[in-house]
Amino acid sequence: MVPSLHFTRPNPLIPFEALRLEVSRETRAWPVPDGPAVAGVSAFGWGGTNAHVVLQEAPPSRLAWVGLAASGAEA
Repeated sequence: MVPSLHFTRPNPLIPFEALRLEVSRETRAWPVPDGPAVAGVSAFGWGGTNAHVVLQEAPPSRLAWVGLAASGAEA
C-alpha cells in the first residue's frame, strides 16, 4: 500500500477505529484481514470532478478442476 498524498492528520469527527478505517501513512505490505479485503479509492479532479470507489476481494471460486485421463482402446 502506498501513502495517502498530502495527508497530515485525521478528521476528529470520523470514528476511524469504530469503522475499522485507516489512512495509509507509509508504504507497506497489504495486511492479511480476517475476512475479505476491502479498500477505498478516491480521485479528485481539477475541474471538480471527483470519483470514489470501494473495492472488495472476490469470494473464492467454487469451481474445481477435474482432470480426466483416457486409458484403453475405447477412449
